[in-house]
Amino acid sequence: PEYYRWNQWIFKKLYEKGLVYRKESTVNWCPDCNTVLANEQVEDGKCWRHGKTDVIQKELTQWFFKITEYAEELLTGHKELEAGWPSKVLAMQKNWIGKSFGTEVNFTVEKTGETLPVFTTRVDTLYGVTYAVLAPEHPMVKEILAENPSITAEVEAMKNADMIERTAEGKEKTGVFTGRYVINPVNNKRVPLWIGDYVLMNYGTGAVMAVPTHDERDFAFAKKYNLELIPVILPIDKESKEAIHIKAEDMQNAFVGQGIMANSGEFDGITSKEALTKIAEKVEAIKAGTRTVKYRLKDWGISRQRYWGTPIPAIYCDKCGIVMEKEENLPVPKKVYDVYRNLEEVISDVKLVANHYLALDFSEGYLQDSSWGQPVDKWRKFFNMDLEELNESVKTYLHNLANLGHGDFGFETYVNTIYSAKTYYAFVRDNYSVGFVEPKC
Repeated sequence: PEYYRWNQWIFKKLYEKGLVYRKESTVNWCPDCNTVLANEQVEDGKCWRHGKTDVIQKELTQWFFKITEYAEELLTGHKELEAGWPSKVLAMQKNWIGKSFGTEVNFTVEKTGETLPVFTTRVDTLYGVTYAVLAPEHPMVKEILAENPSITAEVEAMKNADMIERTAEGKEKTGVFTGRYVINPVNNKRVPLWIGDYVLMNYGTGAVMAVPTHDERDFAFAKKYNLELIPVILPIDKESKEAIHIKAEDMQNAFVGQGIMANSGEFDGITSKEALTKIAEKVEAIKAGTRTVKYRLKDWGISRQRYWGTPIPAIYCDKCGIVMEKEENLPVPKKVYDVYRNLEEVISDVKLVANHYLALDFSEGYLQDSSWGQPVDKWRKFFNMDLEELNESVKTYLHNLANLGHGDFGFETYVNTIYSAKTYYAFVRDNYSVGFVEPKC
């Protein structure tokens, strides 16, 4: 308790600043472990601990660490690390953040009038949209299944597929028509709405506008399900500099390069580069969307339903909602949870959050989560370090992590871990007086 009191204290402070929060989320769930699994803990659709157990998708209310609050700082900070970090690791970190400039376009669901926002970096292809696709986890899917239950089994199969495999290069994409249609705001074209396994909720809005003539994934999907193709960008002849006219029926692959606009109303004849700006301006002018920046980086789900970390010091109150435990009452003892096995038992019996806070997983000499059995003298050692000793300890850890990967899960778990650590540091730096700066190793 003397040790994890400080985990609970910092969680409480993060909550007060809005850097941890709860929301409904679709998670990987192992029925044998009876807990949430990270994507890296799912191997070929099975639990990493139970090789014969299928991992399923489950809707749960989860706690999240708001690392996106520092997304831009994390991205620009790479410049200070170039001298000391492997280029492979820096590239992976930048890709993990995945900053994209684009346009959020609002399609309208026919009959219901609901707005369906989609994010695209290729608004120049907006007139070539021939269908739209939802991720199986998209909130709208619940409504769709209620009105069209015949597709439930197909949607559940998509949801339970391995998250990484769903978007793997070369994997055949699968989908199902919802029975709904959406309206393209720039030309009022009515296009079918599908649910597809290659669309994920953790990027953009969880819905995409599909332009099969100019996107390889959309092209393969359209060919498989015999969906319409409309070329809206024509390649340019290198010698004559004229547009090369192409027919949809003759296309063997998507054309993903720049060219001359076609089949795009008033934008026909201009370059696709010009169209990126002009069509975005039109979308904004008709109040059908806005230019924006999106990040692939998502807030990190930190809830676990087993004895894997510090209990979250929160109380559920029917009258007041979520209330953090008073500082003088910390720590909330782990023994409260020992007799329980699942979330429902804890909530009904003691009104405490059963999910456990997965704190920073740091090595010898720095912060180490109490779930791994570290004694309180690790904390004392950390707080009594001088600056030089602290920096060397952190550098050793980071370099081992960067060059060797992290435990059983390699670089992906490493990237999430290090970004949470950097966010944790930035929070302490911004809100408390600290005697050191983040090591630029």
